Amino acid sequence: MGTGSVEAHAITNTLPFIFLLLSGLMFPGWGIIFAYMIEYLYYPVLPCDEDAGIDPIYPHTSCDEYITFVTDEMKNMSYTLTYGWLGVIAAVMIGDILVYYGFGTASERMNKRVRDSAFTSLMRQECAFFDFHTVGSLTSQLSDDAAMIHSFSGQPIRQMVMSLSSVLVGLVVSFIYMWPFALVALAILP
Repeated sequence: MGTGSVEAHAITNTLPFIFLLLSGLMFPGWGIIFAYMIEYLYYPVLPCDEDAGIDPIYPHTSCDEYITFVTDEMKNMSYTLTYGWLGVIAAVMIGDILVYYGFGTASERMNKRVRDSAFTSLMRQECAFFDFHTVGSLTSQLSDDAAMIHSFSGQPIRQMVMSLSSVLVGLVVSFIYMWPFALVALAILP
């Protein structure tokens, strides 16, 4: 195996961890967007009726101007929320696809190395070894071991790293927006 191949494997094995940050944006992104949604849902629209003697809010000169301003402001906020949701959806979809691809590739590559080294080890055994161990039991054991390695190296590690990246991204976002709350969250993390 050449050096370029080892470097390529190192890059393809570390890329899933980078893509996990994209996937880890999901829960903090939800929190930020929900906060903006609450702000949007409770956006104050003050009464304005010139005929009833309720004057428009300063700096607006007429109620129509005020209502147009509020309508445009709410429309812009709804567009911003939609773009935020689309951004979170895109980040999570791209991140998850690349994470599953990367971890699947790394897991299969590791599984293949284990099977190849076990097969090479079996081929170095003396002929008397096969008198006590049947070929069927050896291949069955090799297949079972490879499946067990695959099941322990794929999903559990991916799920743990996805959770850790979500916590990491959440802490970074909370330090940006509200550092006292981030310190409290950091203090209570196990």
